Amino acid sequence: MQRENHYVYQPIVDMQSLALVRYEALLRVAGVCNIEEYIKGLEHTGAIIDLDLMTLRTVISEAEAIAHPKPTPVAVNISAISLSDSLFQRKAIDVLMNRKSRVVLSLEITETAPIKNLNLAMLFIHKLHRAGCTVGMDDYGEGHANLELIDDLGLDYIKLASSLTINLETSSAARNLCRHAIIAADEKCIDVVAEHIDKVSQYTLLREMGIHQGQGWLFAKAAPKLTDVDGFESYLRKQFLP
Repeated sequence: MQRENHYVYQPIVDMQSLALVRYEALLRVAGVCNIEEYIKGLEHTGAIIDLDLMTLRTVISEAEAIAHPKPTPVAVNISAISLSDSLFQRKAIDVLMNRKSRVVLSLEITETAPIKNLNLAMLFIHKLHRAGCTVGMDDYGEGHANLELIDDLGLDYIKLASSLTINLETSSAARNLCRHAIIAADEKCIDVVAEHIDKVSQYTLLREMGIHQGQGWLFAKAAPKLTDVDGFESYLRKQFLP
């Protein structure tokens, strides 16, 4: 936690309308190239809980600073370790209950570690919903969770592992996994997000499959500041639509 941290923001869009769904806050750490390994190290020592709380406070503060009347939807990543920690839960709910109402928050659970206390996690997610948040699962297809667990947790969306998008056009296995996830999620009324969409061909195939939301360089790279909803959608129409 001695390093200098900051956050960049990448939009997630509706695959049909291209409207902004939310931004995702992505951690950047001075001198660190592999963020995933850095996070795993913090999870191993338990320092991830402090980082997740700091992330929550910082992202909310930056979202509140936008001088725009429309709500600012933004997602933050939290570790499965924090999800099962009662002290983190109490502090996080306090932070969330004191945010400005126009900050629409999603919490995205990362799966580099398993959820240790399922009952405690379910209770926390229920409290998050009562606080007006949505909750998702990151990297579905590579981690510990299956759709039955996600349904038990009461999650609102899953984000497919980036490897599925990367291999989509060349791997029938990746396409089959995507289709299976979409069908199963639709049955449970859970949204499916695809990330790492960098080409029109990926976007077209995923949209035809029924993916609900997308994220990737095709739409926009991560930016150092949040943009208001109207500003981003105006940019996207100019850059992406004919």
